[in-house]
Amino acid sequence: MVGTPRPTSTPVGTPVAPRPTSTPIAKPIGTAVGTPVGAPRPTVGTAPVKPGVAAPVAPSGPLPPKLPAAKPEESKVEVSRRNFIRGLAILGGLAFVASYIPLFPYLQGSVGVQKLTDQQLVIDPDVSPLTPITPSAVGAGITFAYPYTGNANIDSDTFVQCVLIKLPSDLTLPSSYDQYTATDSSGNVYIAFSRVCVHLWCLWGTGIDMSDTQVGGPVLGPCPCHGSTYVPGTGGSSVYPKYPAAQNQVPGQAVAGPASLQPFPNNQLPIIKIRIASDGSFHAYGRVGDVGYCQQC
Repeated sequence: MVGTPRPTSTPVGTPVAPRPTSTPIAKPIGTAVGTPVGAPRPTVGTAPVKPGVAAPVAPSGPLPPKLPAAKPEESKVEVSRRNFIRGLAILGGLAFVASYIPLFPYLQGSVGVQKLTDQQLVIDPDVSPLTPITPSAVGAGITFAYPYTGNANIDSDTFVQCVLIKLPSDLTLPSSYDQYTATDSSGNVYIAFSRVCVHLWCLWGTGIDMSDTQVGGPVLGPCPCHGSTYVPGTGGSSVYPKYPAAQNQVPGQAVAGPASLQPFPNNQLPIIKIRIASDGSFHAYGRVGDVGYCQQC
């Protein structure tokens, strides 16, 4: 019949019986693994504290000082070995010093205090008998040792090497230099210089070059090491027309090369004081300046 309700097995709204479940798992899903939230985390490397046992307390305050380890006691063999090595070192030093004893006179004359006494100048101290230097032997320049000792080792030392020259007629000397120079009976003027270059202590030539290619006039040198060149006396533009730096300079003044770039007075050769004795020979009796450094020290 139309409109008659259809019978159902279960009335609508009837509660459904619960499904049987399986055996519950030992640990509910969702339980946190590890340390519970809010609980203190154990320190890494620290052994876990057992329940009921108090944790160790860190010491407070300064730690006690750490005593140094006792120095191991040396045996008699080690002490003897050390003393033996020390003795060898001392003997080696004494032997080194003793090796210089034969050279002591040479070193003393070379770097020690030189006695600049009045001495006759000789042509060659190694040739016997000694020949005095006279005006006729000077020529373009002649070398000599001052101070002269008679010891070949000392007299050949660089710092006693000097040169005596006759001043060219077109050069003059300041009047203050008259006391250091000598004049012969013919009116020729002679002057002597140290041969040690004031640049780096090389020995410049043995006399005077009357026409140097660079300076264009009479010069001393040039030094073979670095070309330092000096004027033997004072000359104007007529003597050094092509080289103004050499004009009107004092005797021994560096006018070319590295020595000329050094400040005064380290650009002037030391002068040896000379005189002509009654027998006609030259004598040296002093020095103006320090060898290797400057003329007016």
